[in-house]
Amino acid sequence: VEPHPARDRVHRIVPADVLDEIENLGAPRCVRRQRAAVNRAGLLVDRVVRTHAIEQVVAFWRKRHPDVVFEMSVGQTSFGARIDEVAYRIVQEAVSNAMRHGEPSQIIIRAEVNDGSALRISVANNGKGLEVNGVQGFGLAGMRERIASLGGELIIGSAADGRGVELSATLPLAMSNSVRDTKREREVQAL
Repeated sequence: VEPHPARDRVHRIVPADVLDEIENLGAPRCVRRQRAAVNRAGLLVDRVVRTHAIEQVVAFWRKRHPDVVFEMSVGQTSFGARIDEVAYRIVQEAVSNAMRHGEPSQIIIRAEVNDGSALRISVANNGKGLEVNGVQGFGLAGMRERIASLGGELIIGSAADGRGVELSATLPLAMSNSVRDTKREREVQAL
């Protein structure tokens, strides 16, 4: 088999047994099992890709600033491509801003579900804090737009002790995403 970049990336993310099952289900009578196997792989890829992408943001900055301590608790639940993408972009922009402007020694990244109705993402640092007359850049404006497009809320303020910044975003979990994901998980369980 000739090397293929996309296939190689999938092989690194999806377990070999899942890929073998997908490849071995080519017969027409196995369409349902094939679809379920693909969905099972897709669920895993969604979870791994988002978590891996956030880990890559941390790795990028950790390599450049090894003295900064990163604490991360994001889980591996996927909330659908749109919410996952916005969540990733929030973390990416918040960490980037902290590192470029705040000179922190610690950054804490958290993502948790509140009452099953919203995803709350927080990125806190112990850096310089907010400038009183600071100019908002395009990154924060873009973040606000992405969050607003999902009906969410963004709060940026000084940390409780007055040192550093805490960014908190709340993203409602749309009914369509949870219905689609529940159906997908049922198909996986049917295997």
